[in-house]
Amino acid sequence: MKKLFLAIYFIALSICNAAAKPVEISDAGAIPKPRMQDAGTIGKVKPISEEAMEDFLLNRIESAVIVTEEDIKDANTAINTVHSPEAIAAMEAAKEESNKSTFDKIYEAAINRVSYQEQNQATREDIVPTTVPTQNITEQRRIWDEPTGDVINILLPPNDVNTMVPAREHIPYLFTTINILPNEMVSFNQTIMVVSNGEKLKKGLTLVLPKFIYSKTAERQKVEYTINSVMINDQEVKYRMQEEGNRILLVPTEDYELEPGVYRYDFKFIADRILWNYADFSEFYWDVTGSSWNLVIARAGAAIYTPFGATPLSQEIYTGYPDSLDTQRGVIVQEDDGSYGFGVMTPLFIGEGMHIVSALPMSSVTPPSVTRRALWMISDYGDIIFTFLGLLTILISYLISWKFMKKNTNQLKFRLRKNAQTLRYLSEGKFDRRAFGAFLLELYRKNLIDIQQSGETILLIKRTDNLRSLDPKERKAVDQLFPGQESVLNINDGNMLKIRRAYKLVEQDTVSKIKQFIVKLNSGYLFFSILMLLTAEFFAAINGVSWQKYFMAMLICTAAFGVEIWWISLSFKRFAFTFLSRAAAIICLILTFVILCAFIAPLAALFILLSLYTIKSYTGIYSQKNGLLKPHILEAKGQRDYLIRSKENIMLGRDFTSQQANIFAVEAENEFPPQDKFKDYYKLDIAKAIIDKL
Repeated sequence: MKKLFLAIYFIALSICNAAAKPVEISDAGAIPKPRMQDAGTIGKVKPISEEAMEDFLLNRIESAVIVTEEDIKDANTAINTVHSPEAIAAMEAAKEESNKSTFDKIYEAAINRVSYQEQNQATREDIVPTTVPTQNITEQRRIWDEPTGDVINILLPPNDVNTMVPAREHIPYLFTTINILPNEMVSFNQTIMVVSNGEKLKKGLTLVLPKFIYSKTAERQKVEYTINSVMINDQEVKYRMQEEGNRILLVPTEDYELEPGVYRYDFKFIADRILWNYADFSEFYWDVTGSSWNLVIARAGAAIYTPFGATPLSQEIYTGYPDSLDTQRGVIVQEDDGSYGFGVMTPLFIGEGMHIVSALPMSSVTPPSVTRRALWMISDYGDIIFTFLGLLTILISYLISWKFMKKNTNQLKFRLRKNAQTLRYLSEGKFDRRAFGAFLLELYRKNLIDIQQSGETILLIKRTDNLRSLDPKERKAVDQLFPGQESVLNINDGNMLKIRRAYKLVEQDTVSKIKQFIVKLNSGYLFFSILMLLTAEFFAAINGVSWQKYFMAMLICTAAFGVEIWWISLSFKRFAFTFLSRAAAIICLILTFVILCAFIAPLAALFILLSLYTIKSYTGIYSQKNGLLKPHILEAKGQRDYLIRSKENIMLGRDFTSQQANIFAVEAENEFPPQDKFKDYYKLDIAKAIIDKL
């Protein structure tokens, strides 16, 4: 609101145009409709030669010019202006700038860089903001007609005639050549002369194009644009298309400051799907001026060239605001067969437009091919089509993968480095006291601790501080058993807290290893499915104009969906916490869905959400006992039979020490009774006594 107030105040102070709210043509009722007439009868058309048309425009130019300055510069120069008070102030400011110290310049440059992003995001001042209130056109005309002493001597198209125009920031000349091609595509060549005072045209001129066209029954179809070139004073400047609501903006690719002066803009572009085909005629409608410029247009005109010189069934020109159009200020002239000129007899004020409608016989254009219609369908529903194909590909790939996995379980390449506790977890599907006892036997095997029993007393004795052979959480578990400088732990109620803490750490380490292994097993499927989803989102994004913004929005929302789906699956010991957590996750998911629907169709957003849910569901299925983990579970369960079959070899001596923890994990200690030859390192009975105490 502050910028709006300053803009209006500055405009009034410089005796220029004030703001008026443009109303976008968003429904069929606001679009002018042609009055059907017999072929060969054109409404409001006056036969006139091309020279007469040029004379008409030149007369408009002369009648619109306000000249009060006696001393006009050389008429052969393209730009001459009397310095306005604002220009004088700018020159004085530049002089002061040159006298500033280096420190001041560096400081101001830093401030400018900080505020650059905010300024860059602001609405371009040459376009009427949608929040500007409509100003009475009589007041605009009064301000425009108020005489000033500043004039400019410029060369105006089409014949570079020297003409004096007010030195106000405005558009003294706008003319569009429209060539309707037989394939229903339309070529536009728009020439715009602008007088810039550095007020609204700070970033150059922005061309506003409609994103959709509408039929008489309020149907709409998306218009496809291709920029051929943009010339400023005969020098090519790169422009890009940018979506903003229901309109497309042609803005400079790189920001630049437009110095005060006179500039000629030449926009050349092609539009497809801009004709609306009815049963017996094709209708071309175009808002020549866009009804969006925050500038007065002194004179505007257009020329339409029909395909094969076809005679339109009817033609009309409307001027004014989109909700209050009239036919009194425009004129249509016939230059030649298939060539018609349109002109406005009075200036167009802020937010006003010049609308032209031409109804062509169906025989003058060629119906679109099947290929073009298919491309149009992709243009209209590309986000839905591509996200659906992504979902379908993910579903099919998982189904095929599941069948392959069922038949080829032995071909899985990934191996799990199993210790006694992971062996117990895989075979039983949980971490229990026996798994912790197996962990203690693993520490004994690695010669990190000794386990001694005397009567009812069981002692764990730490042998070394070198724990490099253990994983980080296993080291922490040992530190919990032997805190500080302690090296002996008595398994009794007084030390049960230490044991519980160590138990929890070993449990977390074991579960974490299994989960990491599951992710590794799923990595190929996860990578493929996520790649398919991102590919689908990429093609859905490039279907639009501002595809980088759309793609980034989809990526962010997809990541948010993933977090929220995982969040919903969380559960807590208390039902109330679980309920509140899931309710918050669902609310966040709905908000993310609504945000994503601002960029793509709701159905496309739903397909993205379903794709992520499918990935999570199938990953969970693969992680189950009968999934990708099945062969490893079978291997763990078969370890008991293997140990029993290898009993004689194991009981020979040292191999018993290395297998003792595994024997305990699979509950096979009864098959391996104590013997004198390894009585010094037989600990299965003590491990059983330890877990009985836990």
